[in-house]
Amino acid sequence: MKRRIGAVLFILSLLFALSAYAESTWQCDACHRRVQTMLGDQCPYCGAQRHIHTWREATCTEPKTCTECGETEGEALGHQWGEGKVIQEATCRTAGVKSYTCVRCGTVREENFGKNPENHSGGTEVESRVDAGCVSDGYTGNVYCKGCGSLISIGEAIPALGHQWDAGTVVRAANCRETGVTRYCCERCGAAREEESPKNPDSHSGEKEVRFRADATCTEPGYTVDTYCRDCGALISGGNAIAALGHRWTDATYSSPKTCARCGATEGKPLTLPVSVGDTMTFGSYPQTSSGTDKTAIEWMVLDVQGSRVLLLSRYGLDSKRYNEKAEKITWEQCSLRTWLNEDFLNAAFSAKEQESILLTGVDNGKSQGYWNTEGGNDTQDRVFLLSYAEANRYLGVSRDGKTNKTGRAAPTAYAKAAGASPSSKYKTPDGKASDWWWLRSPGSKQSSAADVHNDGSLRNSPQSVRSGGGCVRPALWIDLDSGLF
Repeated sequence: MKRRIGAVLFILSLLFALSAYAESTWQCDACHRRVQTMLGDQCPYCGAQRHIHTWREATCTEPKTCTECGETEGEALGHQWGEGKVIQEATCRTAGVKSYTCVRCGTVREENFGKNPENHSGGTEVESRVDAGCVSDGYTGNVYCKGCGSLISIGEAIPALGHQWDAGTVVRAANCRETGVTRYCCERCGAAREEESPKNPDSHSGEKEVRFRADATCTEPGYTVDTYCRDCGALISGGNAIAALGHRWTDATYSSPKTCARCGATEGKPLTLPVSVGDTMTFGSYPQTSSGTDKTAIEWMVLDVQGSRVLLLSRYGLDSKRYNEKAEKITWEQCSLRTWLNEDFLNAAFSAKEQESILLTGVDNGKSQGYWNTEGGNDTQDRVFLLSYAEANRYLGVSRDGKTNKTGRAAPTAYAKAAGASPSSKYKTPDGKASDWWWLRSPGSKQSSAADVHNDGSLRNSPQSVRSGGGCVRPALWIDLDSGLF
């Protein structure tokens, strides 16, 4: 045993010595002799210069190599491939491709691997599918690969859906006589079924019979009707007492007392009229100064009172106008003065509210209204008019008896005088003013003339031509005291 150990130690020491010798010497390429390294790089035996290798490290495909002499040492390293990457999936129709890259030199190689029967490409298709109906089962269908034709999955049964009924339509409504019928339709397949509902004792379809009704009055209560079904005789609704309505009073007016608008009952007396025949009152406004720039209240004489209706005549001559613009046969209906009174004068003298108080009056133009029995034309409907001779005679005592009459005299306003009125200082009005003649609507002795009241207050003997100037106009009108304005 000791010998063996000694032999081993001898061999190891010999190898160490040889290795040390090899490292401390170099072999000449020319004469192949070993030269001590300490002696330099020139062979002392043949004088050849020592060659020192310039090594290029081994690569994946080449061993370690001297770049000067091409001598190699050892072996190529070989590629060190990574895990690889799938660049084309394997399907049921095509093989897959995997790419590998060397981690040392970047060289790439590809490898094919087999088809994958579980990866179906090209889509799928369903066969043997049957939709479920309301009463019949369906089938989802078998799924096949379009690429390889393989059966991928087997279908399943679909239970029948059942009917999907709508809310129903009443075919016949139940009432007190008969049952009702409602039809239901399936919104999926159109199937229909009908259901009967019991009679409805609260639905009375026949005619209704009304018994005992009494209308309430202002002072007596009433009763609504009892209603019965003619078919089954049931009381549908009982009546109710109706309280007496009570009077619906309207205010007393100048023509009537306080009055119930519902039953006509009255209470108390009419209002006391604010005016009476012979009074004067103001109503509307019209220029009365010579400049015509004023709007002065018009004074009126009260000629007649009939209930709430009052006939007014202007106290003064308010303007100076011809009876007609042309000298011709004319009646009151057609003359220009009538037009002026019902248009220009009406709108100038009265507001819209005041005009509502002026009554549209039926004006009598018959022969009885004149003196000379001349035809006066058609009756008219006027808001503003002139007195006829008969009216002037009745209200003012104007006559053709040759006697003067102060009551019939009228003084023109300054505005009327500026327009052409020509009063006479010979005749004075009751308040001491010079009077002028004024037009009546009645014709004179012929239709080309018109009657007028002379300055002395009597009917002029020789009527004026319808185109005569110098006289004045005294408008007349009926107003309604119940209009709410007074």
